[in-house]
Amino acid sequence: MTEDFANHPLTIGELQRQKIPSCDVGKPRDILIEMLRDIDSGKANPTAMVICYRQDEDGDSFSRFISACPDGLVAQGLLTRILYRMNE
Repeated sequence: MTEDFANHPLTIGELQRQKIPSCDVGKPRDILIEMLRDIDSGKANPTAMVICYRQDEDGDSFSRFISACPDGLVAQGLLTRILYRMNE
């Protein structure tokens, strides 16, 4: 059974981001729920996705990514486009 997030209520982090549109407002879980809501409601229909994250553990941090893309070039293209948009 898969859970449908189409009607999931807004999280506190999402509500905070609506007031203060900044990447440091809210938590990673908030943006994942927002994305699932958009996909399940039909608002978004991504054909490729890359998720990157940093995790801190025992004083160290490491970065990981997971992707659902046709191939590595599409994933690189997505990341390149996002870097460009972040610097606009």
